[in-house]
Amino acid sequence: MKKFGYFIYFVVLLVLGFFFLTLGNEATKLEYYNTSASKALESKDYEKYIESYMNYSSFFEYKKHPLYYGSSNDEGFEFDFLILQSYLKTNEINAVLNHFYFIDYFESYDHLFLDQESIDLFNKNSKLAMFQIELLMEGEDEPTLTPIEIFAENGISNYENKSKIKPLALTYNYVDNNKNFFRYITFDDNGEVVWNESKVIEKIEISFVDYTKVNNTNDDPRVLKLLTLNHNDYANLNGIDYFDTNNNIKESTNFNGHINNYLETSDFTNPEIEKESFKELIKPFNNVRNKWLFIYSGVTIVVTYLLFFLRPTINHFKDKRHKKSLRNFKNKKKKTRN
Repeated sequence: MKKFGYFIYFVVLLVLGFFFLTLGNEATKLEYYNTSASKALESKDYEKYIESYMNYSSFFEYKKHPLYYGSSNDEGFEFDFLILQSYLKTNEINAVLNHFYFIDYFESYDHLFLDQESIDLFNKNSKLAMFQIELLMEGEDEPTLTPIEIFAENGISNYENKSKIKPLALTYNYVDNNKNFFRYITFDDNGEVVWNESKVIEKIEISFVDYTKVNNTNDDPRVLKLLTLNHNDYANLNGIDYFDTNNNIKESTNFNGHINNYLETSDFTNPEIEKESFKELIKPFNNVRNKWLFIYSGVTIVVTYLLFFLRPTINHFKDKRHKKSLRNFKNKKKKTRN
């Protein structure tokens, strides 16, 4: 029975060891991403950012540069929108993913609100505002809306905060009867997921959504439109698309949403080379994993001692005290006789 107990304890140690190792590896990857991605965003080095994000997300086969890169560099109103690509192979999907990435370069979001009351509310709770991406595919009557969380502390956003905003894989390239389509999610009247296909991204819009004045669940938030990308058959996605301004809304000049512009995969990375490269990139952050393993080792030693060695230790000192008491009694008795 005792041997069976030892066996169970050994299995528990293995399970806990695997758990702590997994936590340590994930913490290491996150530390790598937060550090390298924030530095890349600060310098607008998107190739380095893509490397950081794809490695962190285990997309080792990807396009090393943005497929589409649009930019607003107005002072105080600086943001970029990119489309990135990676290859994903699972039991369900074997396709190229299209990641949509909106990144703002605002230190403060004060200028997006109507008044000081809204600013103060947002500074206390950054979840009261967000960005929103609307994706309208050809053949759809309504766009699909996806929120983009804002990460800020007391209304201030640094580059480590911005690295928490990650690209959204909203479509993937799909082949049916030798015909290419985008595949994407919509929702039916019951809120159930429906997969649809389309050849063209007709429009992408980015808005700032302000909930600071919303009092009831059904009330609509204030929506401030920032960017509109309209499909243009004659655009080619090459170069940086510097946005024009129309009625205070940025607009694309070189966006093409047709599937034919999203099919080239010859410049994707080699996944085996990328995995080996990542092992070197993450080495400086392995101390994070080692901390988790140190915690596990410490907990294991303490628990093992309490379970298997505490009672023998107590008994040892009890026996020692008992023998000492017995010796003292004998010595005292001997002195009395003398």
